[in-house]
Amino acid sequence: MKEYRKISLLFFLILIFIFTSASYASKIVEEGYFVFDADRMHLNLIKSQSDLTIDLISASGYEVYGPKGTQIWLNNLGVSFISLSEIQDRAAIDYMSPEAVNAELRRLEQTYPHLAKVVKIGQSVAGRDLLFIKISDHPEVDEVEPEFKYVGNMHGDEIANREVLLKFVEYMLSEYGKNDAITSLIDNTEIWIMPSMNPDGAASRRRGNQRWVDLNRDFPDFTSSENANAPENRAIETKAIMGFQSERNFALSANFHGGAVCINYPWDTTPARPPLLDFIIEISREYANKIPEMMNSSQFHGGITNGYDWYEVNGGMQDWSFYWHGDLQITVEMHGSKWPSYRKVEEYYKSHKNSLLSFIKRVHQGAGFYFDDRSLKGRVSIFKLEDMAGLGKQDIGNFSFKNGEFFKVLNPGQYELIIETSDKGKYHADIEVKASQVYDNGNYLKLDLEI
Repeated sequence: MKEYRKISLLFFLILIFIFTSASYASKIVEEGYFVFDADRMHLNLIKSQSDLTIDLISASGYEVYGPKGTQIWLNNLGVSFISLSEIQDRAAIDYMSPEAVNAELRRLEQTYPHLAKVVKIGQSVAGRDLLFIKISDHPEVDEVEPEFKYVGNMHGDEIANREVLLKFVEYMLSEYGKNDAITSLIDNTEIWIMPSMNPDGAASRRRGNQRWVDLNRDFPDFTSSENANAPENRAIETKAIMGFQSERNFALSANFHGGAVCINYPWDTTPARPPLLDFIIEISREYANKIPEMMNSSQFHGGITNGYDWYEVNGGMQDWSFYWHGDLQITVEMHGSKWPSYRKVEEYYKSHKNSLLSFIKRVHQGAGFYFDDRSLKGRVSIFKLEDMAGLGKQDIGNFSFKNGEFFKVLNPGQYELIIETSDKGKYHADIEVKASQVYDNGNYLKLDLEI
């Protein structure tokens, strides 16, 4: 018996060694389980394993993802858990295939050619097209307007938000010219919506992509030793988003998940608070307040949470978007079940429709400028004037711009912009930001006179 115990202990230690060796990538998520650990007895040990990903911590436990061997490791740890694939298989029917989703986007483009354009930004590992649909009154033209985006289904096994975004796209297009609020947004905003960032994961009903990479742990992380916005050694889907974002001027966005019901706001990767925190909390609450299930959450006060306060996420798209591109992004945890019955989709759509619409409107609460010379790039310093005389100033920050254009969401008030371009030009501008207003083509100043 003693010899058996020695062999078992040795086997367990070997497993731990193999599990934590460098040969395993921390973003690989071949297996997924819900661990029942209400007392958090095992949480710190599991967190210490660099090859494991913890997600969606709740009162009863949390999800754990990792490479092959995760189940054996959890068994030896002695925790109670259930395979997430068992849960998803019960509700797998009725959802569209990735091919059907892309066909629906093409159909909408053909039905509303004056309002919609499908743009391919790349392909998945399995060769499926990665598609955005652009909604605008001039979809073929790159206009100087505030740019907004929604991205869904980056975790393949979190599916219902993909269907909700498709329904929302059709709703906006069909209501143009009938609904004044929607018509105004489409006329004065460039709206980009990607229902599925991870079609291969959706097809296989798993979290990661075709190569098991967790895309929401795959983006550059500004708290890492690397600290570089570089696409090397990342999934092909991640690279596609990074390349697309680098060409655009997005100012506000959201990405969608399932497994909880809340709004998760930056930062995810550090306990430090982000710039514009009061504005971020305000728009997060505004989204949550329109959804009773979210607003009345027993886990998240008012239905919102700071990401890091919930659980740390390194390599997430939300933080990358805001830190590297100034594109303020929140995460919408839309549905408590990752793969709910398809019958629930209509319910989710109805409960989120008004929030989705009002959140797009928020991109107009900001200020920007543009040049006729679209090749110009540079830096802009933004100051909020504390009094009408301009004697008191709040330093908002110094930001980069490209493509001869800049726009940033801001709190209401008077602002001073000091711009320096790459060709040594210097410009000064004053601009006011108002709340609850959709500006004609956005609140931009045209700059052509140097200081």
